Amino acid sequence: MLKIAGAIMIFIACVGIGYGKGREYKQRIRQLLLEKRMVCMLRGEIQYAFTPLPDAFLQIAGRMDNLYGVFLKEVSVELKKQDARTLGQVWEEKAKEILKESALTKEDIKQLQALGGQLGYLDTQMQLSTIEMHLEQLENKIMSLEQEQGKRSRVCRCLGVFAGVMLNLILL
Repeated sequence: MLKIAGAIMIFIACVGIGYGKGREYKQRIRQLLLEKRMVCMLRGEIQYAFTPLPDAFLQIAGRMDNLYGVFLKEVSVELKKQDARTLGQVWEEKAKEILKESALTKEDIKQLQALGGQLGYLDTQMQLSTIEMHLEQLENKIMSLEQEQGKRSRVCRCLGVFAGVMLNLILL
């Protein structure tokens, strides 16, 4: 009787891991869409409002109640301290610190860090060009992930079920 209960628990755990991994893909797409929204708002602040970057980050953070809002608020606070660090350094540090808990991959975070390295010291037109290029990259990545997401989620779920069955066969 205990063996059967253990086998059921192992199976449920494996299936849960498979479903959880499939959900991570959806979460990554959602977070990339939020990043796109954040960058679009930043583009608007630079292009139309001519807001200084620390103030623009704070205004955008007020409109976003997620990890990106926390990220921008922290960047703004650090920039207003006016220590010897550049925007790129603060942006990179905060991206590593705050976004490491997200569903984003290291590559996603590196691309966001690269955007921060290009802001702040270029003229307005170059900053807007950099933002447009980043938005294009994000859009391409989101489209490819959305195309793959269904297949990957299904594979993760199937692997979870398969692993549960195989572990039970091995252990029994």
